[in-house]
Amino acid sequence: MFLGDSGSTLLGFLLAWILIDSSQGSQPVIQPVHALWFFALPLIDTVSLLIRRPLSGKSAFTPGLDHFHHRLIRAGYSRKKAVLIMYGLASIFASIGVISNYVGLDESVMFWLFMLIFGLYMLATKEQAAQETA
Repeated sequence: MFLGDSGSTLLGFLLAWILIDSSQGSQPVIQPVHALWFFALPLIDTVSLLIRRPLSGKSAFTPGLDHFHHRLIRAGYSRKKAVLIMYGLASIFASIGVISNYVGLDESVMFWLFMLIFGLYMLATKEQAAQETA
């Protein structure tokens, strides 16, 4: 399904609203840090682009082929396999969020673990990002 810019923006807004609402108030359903884990894959992809594009002299809002799914396809995966890989990773990240919320893991541990995964993604894609800007 192709959502387009406005459809993607609306979907992201609604999902963010639900997660913010679920983590705030007098009786939150989840801790705020766990919302990171439910949004991990698109959040990591988006923030990495918002960092990399301006550093390479591009607008952060220009379209490009540097999103995670494009990287998977260039790595040789079919579109179907790329989607399945992304579903799998998103499910793993969301499961980490649910389980850590259920067992009551410390929020700071979950935050720094998330930042570690983000840093590893940035390192793992650094060389490919340099080639894309050259």
